[in-house]
Amino acid sequence: MINAVVDANVFISALVFGGQPLAVLTLGRTNQCKLVVSTETILEVQRIIAVKFTDFTPELSGLTRFIAEFCTTLPAGQPQVFAELRDPHDSHILQAALTAQATHVVTGDKDLLSLDPWRGCSILTSTQFVELLQ
Repeated sequence: MINAVVDANVFISALVFGGQPLAVLTLGRTNQCKLVVSTETILEVQRIIAVKFTDFTPELSGLTRFIAEFCTTLPAGQPQVFAELRDPHDSHILQAALTAQATHVVTGDKDLLSLDPWRGCSILTSTQFVELLQ
């Protein structure tokens, strides 16, 4: 089964815009893949919704329930430095991919996408990931 680490921007885009990011979450909900999220990602989603998308704050509890029910949540780990990563704030995504032995990372982050493939893990946009599983 495909084991995919999901970045914060996918959860936020699913909540705010729907579209392909929402389709990624639907794939996890229907057991077509296993979705993995880091604790840092959950905190990032909560922070960004509270600051930038305040109109969606009421929906945040539903998203949090979805994550609890349909995603594997990894505990916060020791920060690692990945020399190939342009933005060190994204290190938790790569750490989650290693910890979960992920086959894929799903993100809209250009810095992460530029690494594809990374250590045997495909790094794809939501659209690419949905197309892969269709």
